[in-house]
Amino acid sequence: MYKYSTPVRIVQYDPTIQQYTDLGSSLGLPVMDTWRIANGQQTATSYQTMVEVPYNQEWQLLWLAVDYTSDATVGDRQLEHQIRLEGNIVGRFLCGVAQAASLTYTYQFAPGMPDFTAVRDGDFVASPLLAAATLLRPEMRVYVLDRNAVSISDVINVRYQYAFRTITTLY
Repeated sequence: MYKYSTPVRIVQYDPTIQQYTDLGSSLGLPVMDTWRIANGQQTATSYQTMVEVPYNQEWQLLWLAVDYTSDATVGDRQLEHQIRLEGNIVGRFLCGVAQAASLTYTYQFAPGMPDFTAVRDGDFVASPLLAAATLLRPEMRVYVLDRNAVSISDVINVRYQYAFRTITTLY
C-alpha cells in the first residue's frame, strides 16, 4: 500500500514548454503535489535493457527512443517493451517491424504514435507506447528487448523521458 506524500494536484501537460501546468489553481484548488520531468538513458550490449522505477516514486513514461544495432548474426529482431512487476509481465507492447542483421534502426515509442509496419526513411520506426495516463508504481521495471533474442552482441541504446512524483511507502 502506498500513501502519497501530498494530495494529488490536477495538471495538464503543455508540450510547448515541456512541463505540466497546474489546473487546480484556476479552479480555486490548493496546489499540493508536484510532478517533475526527467530524462534517462540506458545502453547495453545485449538483446535487452531495463529501467526500474525507484521505491519512492511513481512514473508516467512519456516516450522511449531506441537505437538498435543488430550484429551480423542472421535472424529477425522484433523489438517490444514490457512492464514487469515482481518478475511478472503486466504490459507488453510489440513493434510491427522486424529488423534483419547488420542494421541500425531508430525506434520511437510514444502514446498515440502510429504503429508503422514498415521502416520509414531507411531507418525510422514508430510504435505506440502505453496509454498516456498509465502510472508506473515503485519497483516496476520497463524492459526494451528483442523478443526473438537473436544475439547477445547487438547494441541497444534507450533514451526516455518520464514525469515523476515522490511518494511515501507504508511497509
